[in-house]
Amino acid sequence: MGHINFLAVLLAAVAAFAVGALWYGLLFGKAWRGELGIVPGQPPKVSMGVMFGGNFVLLLLSAFMLGHMFARNPGLASHLYFMMSGGVGAFFIVPALWINYLYQGQSRKLALIDASHWIAAYLAMGAVFWALR
Repeated sequence: MGHINFLAVLLAAVAAFAVGALWYGLLFGKAWRGELGIVPGQPPKVSMGVMFGGNFVLLLLSAFMLGHMFARNPGLASHLYFMMSGGVGAFFIVPALWINYLYQGQSRKLALIDASHWIAAYLAMGAVFWALR
């Protein structure tokens, strides 16, 4: 087993955070807020520091696990970084999210916005690990 690249873990979390900022801001922010009934200018239920800080810590945990997976498989072919990271997003994260949404009665539109975000975020993390291999 190889050593976990902690710089890649940190940068992968930053990349996923940036994807989220783009996704829930410029690209799908209005539609996402509409699906959740968030009124523009309405203060969030938790402080921005807790929300963004907690988000980043949880992304670090996810990136650490990806880093561990990649460290256990030294010499991976380039395409496998994307298959593995995208696979985690598409076949672990999305089904778990959608199971919750089914029970909560969330809209298909919200589910698609969030699912595509997580796939893109995990692919971005995979790209960082690939670039820093």
